Amino acid sequence: MAGGFLPVELAFLIPRTSAGNDVQEAIEKDDVSTASLSNNFLGILSSATAQRLIKEGRGAHESLCAALQQRAVEYIGSAKDDASMQHVFSTGVAALELFVQANWTGPQLSEETLAQVLPVAENDKDGKDVSRKSALQELSVNGEPAYVLTTAPELLCIARALLGVSVLNAQESSDEDGSESDPPALESADGAEPGVATANTFATPLSTQLDGTLASAALWRARTLFVHQALLANPAAALHDAIMQEMESVVVQLDGPFKVADIPARMLLEHGRYHTYYNEVYKALKCWQEAQKWLGLEIELSGAMGVRTKFQTKATSQLLLSVRHGHTPVEDAAPAFLPEKKHMNDDTRLEKIDFGRSDRFSEKLSLVEQATVLAMCTNVNNQNPKHGITTEEMKPYLDYVISSPCDWLVQTVALWTLARLEATDMRAMTRSVEQMQTLSNHFQDAEPPAAYRIQSLWVTAPPPRWLCDRELANLCFRLGLTRDALVVYEKWEMWDKMIECYQHLEMVGKAEALVRERLEVEPTPTLYNVLGDILRKEEYYEKAWELSKHRDARSQRSIGHMHLMEAERAVQMNQAKEEDLADKYRKAMCAFQKAVNLNRLLGGTWFSLGCAAQRIKEWEVVVHAFRQKVDIDQEDYESWSNLAQGYIKLGRKRKAYFALREACKNEYSNWKLWENLLWVSVDVGAFADVIRAIGRLLDIRKDFQDGEVLTILATVVTDDGVEDLEGYSCKRFLKQARELFERCQSTGNLNAASWTAISVFHSRLGEVDEANACLRKAFQAAKGVPEWEKSADTITPVVDALERLVAGYANGSKKELNTAKLLANTATSAINRAKEEGFHTDETDAELDRLAGLLETITVGLSTAE
Repeated sequence: MAGGFLPVELAFLIPRTSAGNDVQEAIEKDDVSTASLSNNFLGILSSATAQRLIKEGRGAHESLCAALQQRAVEYIGSAKDDASMQHVFSTGVAALELFVQANWTGPQLSEETLAQVLPVAENDKDGKDVSRKSALQELSVNGEPAYVLTTAPELLCIARALLGVSVLNAQESSDEDGSESDPPALESADGAEPGVATANTFATPLSTQLDGTLASAALWRARTLFVHQALLANPAAALHDAIMQEMESVVVQLDGPFKVADIPARMLLEHGRYHTYYNEVYKALKCWQEAQKWLGLEIELSGAMGVRTKFQTKATSQLLLSVRHGHTPVEDAAPAFLPEKKHMNDDTRLEKIDFGRSDRFSEKLSLVEQATVLAMCTNVNNQNPKHGITTEEMKPYLDYVISSPCDWLVQTVALWTLARLEATDMRAMTRSVEQMQTLSNHFQDAEPPAAYRIQSLWVTAPPPRWLCDRELANLCFRLGLTRDALVVYEKWEMWDKMIECYQHLEMVGKAEALVRERLEVEPTPTLYNVLGDILRKEEYYEKAWELSKHRDARSQRSIGHMHLMEAERAVQMNQAKEEDLADKYRKAMCAFQKAVNLNRLLGGTWFSLGCAAQRIKEWEVVVHAFRQKVDIDQEDYESWSNLAQGYIKLGRKRKAYFALREACKNEYSNWKLWENLLWVSVDVGAFADVIRAIGRLLDIRKDFQDGEVLTILATVVTDDGVEDLEGYSCKRFLKQARELFERCQSTGNLNAASWTAISVFHSRLGEVDEANACLRKAFQAAKGVPEWEKSADTITPVVDALERLVAGYANGSKKELNTAKLLANTATSAINRAKEEGFHTDETDAELDRLAGLLETITVGLSTAE
């Protein structure tokens, strides 16, 4: 064995193009391995052993997976040798790879070919074949149905069964009817990741046997589960937990059995792709960086002088990817097959940036290295907002791969990604459509063969063919080619997009008629949900819920959204009583809760549940819902902000503080978030973030005029006895506070309260002249309010400012006291003039009395001053 692998495992793991001679020799000593190496999956599934396991179907069992798994355990038990286990394993892997060929890479398989390797047909009482329907039902997970037009779903059931994947996912067994249950315990610590299932949660007798002999069995289970996930419209919690558990057991073996050729790097790239699917972008980046280290590959985005257009005479700075090849072997021969690349044929723009040198992409890379470049391109997309700048940063990665092709599928993924980026570029939009169409058509082509297409599948993780066609149709729809898009949507029965097209064409009635016609043939929860979408009637969602035996999360999501939207419209139009609104919000919450009980990874549903709970002030539910939402998507600033609001309402300001920090991190330019963080930071004593928040508000709004906050800050940073959130003296922030106050003053737009706060800072430090200067500016700022003398509300701040100024001049010179006297007389005269014009109240008289008292104080001071 090479590196702890059996030959049959190496045959599936290492493509012939990248396997070394020693590995080839180990593989070719075993017949099953040879079939595996040549990617003869049909041959493996047609063998006598495979047919013995598969052909009987589910027999008396309710589940095909359960029947096959039991049959495999019995077969291994009766044979009592490792060869039987290898045959079961190779049959499971072959079924998975053939399923992927049928639904991902092509070439297309005929029905006759598939019939040779699928279980015997199951007929209902009317003689109709229900094998496919039964397989699709088995592949429904967490209330998410498998895609209805999946080709040969029985193959995936075979793979699940023979590779030891558990028949019943743990998350589904806990709540069979999808009814509302008590929410699980909330976070154990702020920002904690959602829990992953324990080591033996998904173990089966067969998986335990396989793991004892085959080091890669866990990897193939993870691959099977990820393929299964791709058939569902939404991430499924049970599949997520199982995939991550299996991959963790793989990753810990990278220095052991998996340390063969470039397998460790492949495993890390694959693991990162799984994390990306579930929006765990930081974990994905960590995996991809580790893969780079294993390969010795260096990737750096830099710049160089180049031209973009045919008539450009002066080179300008352009982004350029610099790559230093690692230690993996590179094929010198040109690839035998490559996807067709479409040209832009623009009269102005060049096909690609001309850097003036032919060796910019001369560093030839291996297949796995190019897959790593594509992974880092995906990371740019993961880590940045959807923006033109992000697109420009991604293109150098794609240009590098496209300019030096080494593999059919890697090149296909690179061209597809580039076409997606160019879909919003007016000059490149035509090429984008043509490129997508060409790549989509390659599925039908007989060449290249499946063995050539599939060797980089797991490290690139392309979408299934129907999602590729959907993206092409979406682009056609945006370009106004509605009928062309409709043809694709109808082909793949994408009902939501079909309805959108019919609405655009003002043919909604046809959509309804089409759905009703299909319902007469075969009623399904999906069709009832679509009919509910068209007619906006809850009764059809309820029919879908009942037909699914309370397992259809989509119907409950739709019911919840219907009640939520009705309540929101009523609020906007002020047309409903408060108790009626509360009832609608509670109905929405109940429906959303049923949906997330089925599948906890429905991020949008958790958000909607939290919003409904906010409306009726159910703050515990708000906190739980948005806590779950940020566990799924840690970059959702709105959910972090709403979570903070829930914590504040429950009196948990420390947790609110941490939530608002995350919100500000993910939405750096939102001044409202920074203002909320500021106030909560003051409450919890996080004065480092108080200073940071004020600085950020100055960046965004160019001024800051909250005198109360500035006064608190001025007080705590000049007091030895005040500690911050971390238990340290706040006086350590004295320098930052001084710089902040100077910056506030430089804006030239402070109110009286802010100038007063800054005077407190200087006064507590014994800087009397600076403090008095700030008090004078506070008085001037108070008088700067238009017609301040005509209202007691604006007179009072003026008198307060003058009072503080007089107190500051208590031990001052005659010049300072005379200045104060002049200011007091000026204020008194202004108020008296307003009084003569009819602006007179008892409060005004009281303020005049205060001014008179200040004048007396000033007079006494003048008599004693030197």
